[in-house]
Amino acid sequence: MRYRFSPITVCLAVMAIFCGLACADVLSVVGGLVSPGAEDNAARELRIYKDTLLHGASEQIQTETAIALLVRGDRAAKEILLEALVSADNPKARRAVCRGLIQSVALGDTIGSRKEFLDALIGLLVSTDQVDARLAAEALLVYKYRDIRKKLTLYVNSKELDLRIRLNVVYALQLRPDPEAISDIIKLIDDSDREISQAAEKALQEAFGIPIGTDKQVWRQILKDLQRKSPNEIRRDRLLQQERRVRSLQAQRDKWRNLYLGSLDNEYESADENVRGSFLTDKISSEYVEVKLWALDKISNTSGGTVFPEDFRTKLLGLISDADGSVRLETVKVLSKMSELNPAEQLLAQFKVEEPGEVRLVMLETLGEACYYAFSTGSNITLDVKVKDETLELAKFYMENDDPQEARVGAEVLRKLLELNGLEKVRVEKYLKLILKRYEKARLANSELRYDLLSVMARLCSQAGSFEERAEVIFKKSFVEGLDDIDSAHVREASAIGLSNINKAEAFRMLKEKGFFTDESETVRMYVIELAAETGKAGDIEWLSEKLGFNGEGDAAYKSIVEILGRQNAGVVENWARKFVTGGRSTEQVTELYEIALRKAKGPKDVTIRSNARRYLLYVYLTDNPEKAVQIVADALKESDAAAQEPLLAVLKAYLDSENIEQAAKLTLLESLSNIEVTDRPGWAAMIEGWKKQYAPKPEPELTPEPVKNVD
Repeated sequence: MRYRFSPITVCLAVMAIFCGLACADVLSVVGGLVSPGAEDNAARELRIYKDTLLHGASEQIQTETAIALLVRGDRAAKEILLEALVSADNPKARRAVCRGLIQSVALGDTIGSRKEFLDALIGLLVSTDQVDARLAAEALLVYKYRDIRKKLTLYVNSKELDLRIRLNVVYALQLRPDPEAISDIIKLIDDSDREISQAAEKALQEAFGIPIGTDKQVWRQILKDLQRKSPNEIRRDRLLQQERRVRSLQAQRDKWRNLYLGSLDNEYESADENVRGSFLTDKISSEYVEVKLWALDKISNTSGGTVFPEDFRTKLLGLISDADGSVRLETVKVLSKMSELNPAEQLLAQFKVEEPGEVRLVMLETLGEACYYAFSTGSNITLDVKVKDETLELAKFYMENDDPQEARVGAEVLRKLLELNGLEKVRVEKYLKLILKRYEKARLANSELRYDLLSVMARLCSQAGSFEERAEVIFKKSFVEGLDDIDSAHVREASAIGLSNINKAEAFRMLKEKGFFTDESETVRMYVIELAAETGKAGDIEWLSEKLGFNGEGDAAYKSIVEILGRQNAGVVENWARKFVTGGRSTEQVTELYEIALRKAKGPKDVTIRSNARRYLLYVYLTDNPEKAVQIVADALKESDAAAQEPLLAVLKAYLDSENIEQAAKLTLLESLSNIEVTDRPGWAAMIEGWKKQYAPKPEPELTPEPVKNVD
């Protein structure tokens, strides 16, 4: 036979186990199961509940115990609750029962009658302890108003009672959504005690948004309207009013906060660099969270010229354990950029007590960075190696977590600390294999985390350290398999990077064989193009040249082509320069290739290459860079006289004959050409002299003066 327990029953069982009750004992008193020792077990359970309610380790545990006893609902359980509720020397237990009653409203019919607690709650309400009274007022919401109205109105109208007690009752009335309760509050506006009258007006104002001082006739009309509504409708109207009031208060708060922070901005911006550090150090000690956050934001954006006082480090590190989570978070983020302050020990101490969540995760990241900085070569920070070892284990724990973000951070911290070297080979290999194991788990789950882990693995293969070879051996198979991941371009890219970190030439060969230069992912294609720049050969220029017309890839492809041609002979470069010309490539690209070809064409067999390159470059330089044009001619004349430089002379002649070139530019060029220092070049000297005469400016015709006419 199978039994089905409600969630509440399960909670009871868990609480009983928490308190030391065996599972068999629990099953004997819940779910309708009865064992021979059930009576003894029930008594034992009650003792545990009573002890936990009266002396529990925390408010939450005591409150949950009170709820569990309310759910149980038998006479013995109610006696324990009542004993705690009237306990004069145990306020924590009293308040736990009140909170349990308040929360029991959500359990509906699960809870039986609560009438046994009414007198005790009324007693707390009319006490002078404000905490007890307010909790009791909220707990009284479990009763119908008609059952408590007589007592509440009696107390609130009694002039003999302490004013604080009457105000407690006003608060209890204010919480009620019943029209009768609202009517009773309206009547209190006429109370002879001014404080009671004002409290009633304030209660109505907070509930319905009607300004204090509103005429009583208005309230009577409101009451008539409310009497036509159900308690749920009244409750909804009050909630809407409270939301409007909260939004209004928040707007006012934000306004004044922004005004104050704006004044801080003005004061900070007008201060000199030598006083800004002291100003911010003072503000991070503020009692206000918003001011601390403002100062932390400024610190994270300070320039290198900001000088902080001696106590800055102590005060900043003190915020690691600030009571406010947002302050702790921003402090840790600031410290991620200020590892020189050596915050590792404080970060580790707070990490151990920090609740799981964003702050703790960022804390681990910053702790890893602080350890990396402290143990890096050249660091002057002294840090116990135990801190690094503990951080390594924490990073391992997080990496193995099922949560992708936590695993990602853990793996990244692990990578940083492994890059430091200094660990024993056995430990290094253990961590490397754990990374591989976590990657395999992510791969089988087809998780996006596999990209992040592959990236970590790839970076570990790029480190020149004692573990590099072992990393390559351990991770290579995963990189090769990752190339075939059709679902994720990121995984293919990380795999390609990992293989290239092991052996660029081999990786490039594999990527070409698999056609990665036409991969559907632009990121992957770009990586192959960039890798070609380092390891590509002349044959790779063919497919690279096909990408020159594509947006985004064209520039990268051209750069790779230039890098490859830089490793080829002059003939190959000139051949591609001619192809670029016929292919309609830009003048800038063709010019660069011919410049490379000319630099490489040094031998006696490269005369034709030099001639072709100089002819093209001279044509371009004459317009764009006359000084380079003259240098091209000078270099050619060093090899031979004008007779052997017919191609260059033809370009020069065409320039000088062009009607589109200004005369002044032609004369400037001729002057520069005549200043070339060469010896034993009679042909060139004659050529220059001839051009000077040919292109010399024609003299202006002389004007013949008109004869002076005789006036006679």
